[in-house]
Amino acid sequence: MTAQNRPGTQPGALLRLTLPTGARTARRRSDTT
Repeated sequence: MTAQNRPGTQPGALLRLTLPTGARTARRRSDTT
C-alpha cells in the first residue's frame, strides 16, 4: 500500500511544481523574444 501511495503522491507534487515553473519559463521566453 505504501508503494502505491508513494508513486501517486510524487507525480502529483512534481506536476504542481512543474506547472508554475513552466508558466514562468514561457513568460521569460516571451519577454526575451
